[in-house]
Amino acid sequence: MSPPVAGGRERRFSDPDTHYHLVFSTTGYAADGYALGEYVCVECGHCGARAEHIDGLAKVHRRWCPQADVVADSEHGPGYDGHPYR
Repeated sequence: MSPPVAGGRERRFSDPDTHYHLVFSTTGYAADGYALGEYVCVECGHCGARAEHIDGLAKVHRRWCPQADVVADSEHGPGYDGHPYR
């Protein structure tokens, strides 16, 4: 697992040192069930793990992934003021 960012707090999805991609359909509805250009899932930029929502991504990261410890902003814990870069 990667160490927490400076300040000792946990790393979050919105931190600038994390890398994720939003995946959109590149085919029509008949091919994958999504309209062309429709949001499909979020993908980890390191291990390629995919989940429908960022909240579920932590459960499917590869064990070796340096982002396996990253939490969704909704799981930030006590003391979070809504501004991830302070």
